[in-house]
Amino acid sequence: MQEARGKMQEARGKRARWEWPVVIGILLIAFFFRVWLLNDVPPGLHHDEVIIGQVAKDILRGHFAIYFTAGYGHEPLYHYLVAGMFGVLGANAFVLRLTSAFIAMLGLAATYRFIRLIFSPGVAIGALAWMSISLWPVFFARVGLRGITLPLLTTLTTYFLWRALFGEDRETEGQRDGGKAGKREGARFILHPSPFILPGVLLGLSLYTYQASRVFPLVFGLFLLFVFVQRRRVLRNTQYAVRNTHYALRNTFVFFLTALIVAAPLIIYLTIINPTAEARVADLSGPLNQLRAGNPSEVISSTLNTLGMFTYRGDAVPIYNVGGRPVFPEIFGAALFVIGLLICLWRWKRPAYALLLIWFFISLIPAMVTPFSPNFVRTIAAWPVPFVFAGVAMVEIVRWVVARSKMQDAGRRTPRHLVILSSRHLVIGLFTLVLVWNATLTASDYFRQWPQDGYVRFWQQATWTEAVRYLNIDSAHTPIAASGLSVQDFEPGADFDPQTFDLLGLRPDLKVKWFDCRNAMLYPQEGAITRYLTPAYLPLPCDADMQARFWAGAKASDQPRWSDTNETIFTVQDLNGRAALNSAIARSPLRPVWLGGETFTAQNPTGDLEPASLPFELAGLNLLRWAIDQDTVQSGARIDLFTYWEMSQPAAPPLKIFIHVTAPNGKIIAQWDGLDVNVGSLEARDIFAQRHRLELPADLPPGPYRLSMGAYHPDSGARLKAQLGDRAVDSVVLGMLTVQ
Repeated sequence: MQEARGKMQEARGKRARWEWPVVIGILLIAFFFRVWLLNDVPPGLHHDEVIIGQVAKDILRGHFAIYFTAGYGHEPLYHYLVAGMFGVLGANAFVLRLTSAFIAMLGLAATYRFIRLIFSPGVAIGALAWMSISLWPVFFARVGLRGITLPLLTTLTTYFLWRALFGEDRETEGQRDGGKAGKREGARFILHPSPFILPGVLLGLSLYTYQASRVFPLVFGLFLLFVFVQRRRVLRNTQYAVRNTHYALRNTFVFFLTALIVAAPLIIYLTIINPTAEARVADLSGPLNQLRAGNPSEVISSTLNTLGMFTYRGDAVPIYNVGGRPVFPEIFGAALFVIGLLICLWRWKRPAYALLLIWFFISLIPAMVTPFSPNFVRTIAAWPVPFVFAGVAMVEIVRWVVARSKMQDAGRRTPRHLVILSSRHLVIGLFTLVLVWNATLTASDYFRQWPQDGYVRFWQQATWTEAVRYLNIDSAHTPIAASGLSVQDFEPGADFDPQTFDLLGLRPDLKVKWFDCRNAMLYPQEGAITRYLTPAYLPLPCDADMQARFWAGAKASDQPRWSDTNETIFTVQDLNGRAALNSAIARSPLRPVWLGGETFTAQNPTGDLEPASLPFELAGLNLLRWAIDQDTVQSGARIDLFTYWEMSQPAAPPLKIFIHVTAPNGKIIAQWDGLDVNVGSLEARDIFAQRHRLELPADLPPGPYRLSMGAYHPDSGARLKAQLGDRAVDSVVLGMLTVQ
């Protein structure tokens, strides 16, 4: 007996000598994949990252919340972690992504510790190696998205729940007797409930990470039920069976009650305070609604697509994957995944394997019942199980090869331990080559191919990354006006372009003023020459009318290009802004404005109007003049109306201008609401022009109609007011429109 124990201790000592260097080496490789070229790949900031960065900066300014409503709604844990990193290291895109990389590394460490606990060092190292170099985990460790916190929290929850159930010192599947020890560990509930408090806290916190976390109470509920049923079968004595039932119910109650208490603030907010906060859930519930209506075809299709993402075809959305690449992109890794899954299905009665299977299939449900599957974001809760399957297969193949070697070389003179050693090392060497091959594929696909994709460059706003780099090294100090697609914040966090420049680290002495050239023009007040920066996907001029009115005399001064395609990234144009403004104004005869309501008498449509003078000030927003191409139109006509404004003082965003076309009874028969200039980026004396495009109904009756205009804050609905003596006016009448 003592001799056997001595050999076992010697084996453990040898294992300890090689295990930790291997683990540390793999973690260093994982760290390299997660931080190398972090400023360059991804090539820019996706809008979701911009929203999270802005929320984190708001947190530092004292804007705390249990749930953030920007961008379809966000659970808050990741945002508070990012805010902490911003507070220590600075608020920029690199720190945002570094937060994800650090969380991912903690997740890898937790995964290794947990898998080593329930299986063996070999399985844990195999799973760790696959997660370190596979594209799916690498990708989401390098972007500032909140889902990266979910695998860490769920793995920690599972680890501490397992310890509460079975203890830490008990050796488990694969560590002794080839996995036969599973019968000994069968579902012993700890008598004291306190070990279940910590996993309950972690489960509650996991609900603050990402929507996919909401399936995990079901995962743990099914696993605890499995453990209870298994234990009931082992305990034949009625007295012990009753005691086991009592302890099981008590511990389960402690676990879920603790989780409920921790998650209660979020649950109360989403169910009582603001039940409409998660509009995105309703948008993605189509297949589930079809299933409830008796049509399972969409759910079946999503389920098959989701199950096929590991070996056949992965996420087809380019911003989350490379060309529909599956999780295991080559045949050997895919085979290991399938073999490991089959082994777990064969051994489903053992708790460790049962846990993996429940975790795997339940965590895929969010993608199975939603459209556009497979989806790598909604299935992130499945980490690390697919890679554990591969690790299980690798260990079982090594064992099988060693066992076959023992049988075949029993009669040979070669020392048996050398035969076993050589066969084991050969298989491990082959597996290492497979992992190296996959690491090479990941490096090539992610760092070389993916960032050069035109779709990726657009959605990751790579243009703005290059623009900020260009401006940061440019020595010119002329005013800068940039045109983009998301310049105004009508919805919380929707002014992505200015926020993107901020997170990308535009040098502080430069101030960029924002507009959308499709319907607006901006004239900064400083100096005569203004540099206008426009991305290649939004070239200037946007149409002939805007060109004729506002862009006469503009000259392109620079046009940076992508080195791989030689395509234009953005264009820098120089324009004498004030001269162009004077030219535009000269094309627009001075028209009067009036004070009056939106109702009038058809027989005397101007009888109630009171003349007003220009410029007309609405709380710092001064109307200089307005223009319309024609006063008499046909029903169904499109009307272009132009207004010119000067800022007399900074205005608080968000801000919209409204144009109403009203009938005599005050009914609005056509309207325009919007503003294509970011007023938050403007200063006093800045001038902008706005085109308002109105579509009249085709069945509009002939007669007079009134044009009224005003401005308001869309977040509160409050209108800007002009103070005229002792009365406040919140709109102005531009004139009458005659429909023939």
